[in-house]
Amino acid sequence: MIREQERRRSAQRNTRGRNSRVTKAKPKARRKRRRLSRAGRLVVLACTLLALALAAGAGVWLVLPVGTVSVTGQTPYPREKVLQVSGITAGDRLFGVDKKKTARLLETNLPYISSVSVSWRLPDTLVLHLVKAVPVAAVPRAGGYAVLDAAGKVLETPANLQAFPGLPTVTGPDAGPLTPGQVMTAPGKAKMASAVSLLRAIKAAGIPQVTSVDVHDSFQITFGYQNRITVLIGTSADFDEKLRFAAYMLTKQLLSSDTGTLDVSKAAQNNQAVFSPAGQ
Repeated sequence: MIREQERRRSAQRNTRGRNSRVTKAKPKARRKRRRLSRAGRLVVLACTLLALALAAGAGVWLVLPVGTVSVTGQTPYPREKVLQVSGITAGDRLFGVDKKKTARLLETNLPYISSVSVSWRLPDTLVLHLVKAVPVAAVPRAGGYAVLDAAGKVLETPANLQAFPGLPTVTGPDAGPLTPGQVMTAPGKAKMASAVSLLRAIKAAGIPQVTSVDVHDSFQITFGYQNRITVLIGTSADFDEKLRFAAYMLTKQLLSSDTGTLDVSKAAQNNQAVFSPAGQ
C-alpha cells in the first residue's frame, strides 16, 4: 500500500510538471503572434500609403492641361490651319489627346500631310511632327487628273498638269471619284504600288524624263520616254537587267529625233534590245 501511494504521488508530480511547462510556453507563443501581427499591419499601412501617393501623382499627370502646341516638320499649311484641323486647343488634357484620331484628321483634311506623329514634351507641350506628302504621279480620270503620292493618296484633282511639269502619268490604277485626302483601295492601290516601284527603279537606272507608265496589264508593262519612245518592259521579272539595257539604248544609242518602240522584255534572256521606229 505504501509503495502504491508513492507511485501515485510521483505520477501526479510528473503530470503537474508537464502541465506547468505547457502553461509557461503559451504566453511566449501569444507574444510572438502579436509581434507578427503588428509588423503585418505596418506593412499593409505602408503599401496603402504608397498606392495612394502613386494614384494621386498619376491623377495630377493625367489632368495636366495643354499649354503649348508645337508644330514641327515640313508642311505647306500655316500653323493656324494645322491647329484648327487638329481640334486641339490650350487647356485640353495633355494626356487625353487621342493620337490616332489627331493624325487621321490632319492626314485626311490636309492632303499634303503624309504622316503625323503626336508626342508630349513635359511639362505642358504637345508636339505635332508633320511629314510632307510628295506628288509622284498623276492618274487620268474624267474631267482631269488625280495627283497622288507614293501611298496612293489623292493630293489634288486638277483639270490639267500645267502646275506639275515633269510629273509622269500612270495608266492602270483607277482613281474614280476619289477626293483630296482619300487613299486608293485595292486593286487600284496595288497597281499604283507597282507603278511607284517601276518609277523608282527607272530613276535608279539613270533614265531621265519619263513621261508615263502603263501598268494596266502586268504582262505588258511599258513606260514613255520624252513622249517619243515607248519602252516595253513586259513582266516585272528581271526589272534591273531590262532597265540597264533600256538606259544604254536611250542615252547612248538612239538619236534625240528617234520615235518608236524599244522592246527590252527579253533582254535578260537573249542579251538584246530591239528598237522599232514609228511607222514600221
